[in-house]
Amino acid sequence: MIVNLFVSNGVEMSVVFLDPSPGNNDGLDVESQYQMVPAGGVRRMGFWVQDDEPEDVIVYCADPNKAYLFALYTIKGHAAIQGSGYFVKRGSAIRFLIGGRDPGATVLKVETASGRPRGFLLVSVKPQLRRTYQLAIVSDPIHVPAKDLVGNNLATNMLAAAKLWLEQANISLERVGEINDVVVPMDLGDPLVIDDVDKIIAIAQASHTPQLQAADVYVYGTWNLVYRLNPNVGGSTSYNMCFIENQFTGRGGALICAHELGHFLGLQHSTGGRVDLLMQAMGISNDFLDMWDIEWTNQLPWPPRLAPGFYHAAASSVGEDQKGARGSLRSNLFAGDVRLEACAVSNPSHVTPGAIGPHVRKIQAAVMALDGADIVKAELDDARYGPSTSRAVLAYKTKRAIINRAYESQADNIVGIMTIKALDSELVDRQVGENPIRTNRCPRACDFRPPRSKDNLPSNLASAAGETRRLQNMASAGAVLPRAG
Repeated sequence: MIVNLFVSNGVEMSVVFLDPSPGNNDGLDVESQYQMVPAGGVRRMGFWVQDDEPEDVIVYCADPNKAYLFALYTIKGHAAIQGSGYFVKRGSAIRFLIGGRDPGATVLKVETASGRPRGFLLVSVKPQLRRTYQLAIVSDPIHVPAKDLVGNNLATNMLAAAKLWLEQANISLERVGEINDVVVPMDLGDPLVIDDVDKIIAIAQASHTPQLQAADVYVYGTWNLVYRLNPNVGGSTSYNMCFIENQFTGRGGALICAHELGHFLGLQHSTGGRVDLLMQAMGISNDFLDMWDIEWTNQLPWPPRLAPGFYHAAASSVGEDQKGARGSLRSNLFAGDVRLEACAVSNPSHVTPGAIGPHVRKIQAAVMALDGADIVKAELDDARYGPSTSRAVLAYKTKRAIINRAYESQADNIVGIMTIKALDSELVDRQVGENPIRTNRCPRACDFRPPRSKDNLPSNLASAAGETRRLQNMASAGAVLPRAG
């Protein structure tokens, strides 16, 4: 039975691009009719013109400088090479290869023999993004894992995770150095509460051993992980530090490593009704990356995020005295404060009521400067996140509707990623003499940069590819090519 495989402007269509070998994820998002192709590499593609299509069609690449088609094989019906593309009769199914040339976005266009548009496949030609990682095994005076066994298991899981990211997003993750033996001189506890910032900093500082190598991300094998409010944790990522429980092996271990690498590369948990994605929050069982995951991770080069103490070994305290680390915050008040930089990139590093320290004083100063907040003297003197500070933060977030709709319906009194970035942005706008140069030009010569809105991604990518028609270019994720004959 033929289902609604392809839709354009609300009208059912009967041509669709499909995976010729379902189950081998290689950068194809069938639902979005999108394919990632490595620059200088090749990807397989299937194409089906169903029996109810009114005319024969032609499929070709809009920009041969970016991608080209070759190795045509007819599965069913009749097809032939025509120019740089293929002529495909009604009721026919083919498979072929797409070769990537210059980085950028283009489309495989589908037109009828009479010239009417019938759809397109978004093609994103990606240069290889290279990242490095070093493995480490964590221990403390009480908890000492079998380091050889744990190290070999972690190395195997990471090889499989790296293969996943290479095949689907053309991101190369290469291991450097030997496995770092990280001995933390304090009892980290069992379970290890991995959203405790003090423990993260202790692990980072203990990482300064003779085995430490410069890398983009550091992957730690640990024992039983929990969050303070969530006991069901298999892995966690803060800054460029990924923590993986030692118990996971095989496919499960590889998926957890790949998932945490996704967070390191900038992805949050997937939202919506799909449960087949690598970046879903719970019960990871699939290695599939969708169009958004690929476009967001393999984009512009970015400097490595800093783990506390990793590149500034002489700075042992956190707060006002630890400056110089480059992070995502840009205001004079916040930039370089390790605790606030952590808050800007890591959910476990939220600043919550009860916190004490120089970073709290900076938050108090920000809401007082921006909103004229009234904070009691005792809290200011102690740099304490007390009731009046909580009320000031809540008022600031309520006024600006800073709400994470994924899990809350109204503003709260916690300073998290969205709040610290909003504060930082407003502080930058008010600074005198602070006018950083901004550019949207891609230094890697690709002509598309993913938007921050997932909803706009298909139309923006199509626009970058030169496809101006307003098409709802979607297909069923479960659709497969017909069999020969």
